[in-house]
Amino acid sequence: MPTTIDTVIDTLTDNADFAATNDVAKAKSFLTAAIQYLILSPASQSDQGSSMSIAPETVKSLMTKAQQLVDAAGAATSANNAWCDSCLSRKDFADESSQKADCSSDV
Repeated sequence: MPTTIDTVIDTLTDNADFAATNDVAKAKSFLTAAIQYLILSPASQSDQGSSMSIAPETVKSLMTKAQQLVDAAGAATSANNAWCDSCLSRKDFADESSQKADCSSDV
């Protein structure tokens, strides 16, 4: 069954309380849905005079929080592992100062 934006949004909202419940499984589900959301969602949408903008920065911020919970629960990641802003995946960067670097050269 193909993933639809409605099922992704349902998964996001069902698992949005991952931090409050300290639930690693919910954090992992949220991460997967957040990536799907960023892939499937338009940058903006308008309909009959109203418009809606999607803030990918907000989703990325929540993805970071979810990943921190997963990492704290014992998932093996290195100290310099962070979200890549270009490809939306986890990357090992040489040092903290390069964590915001564009990894598109190795994608």
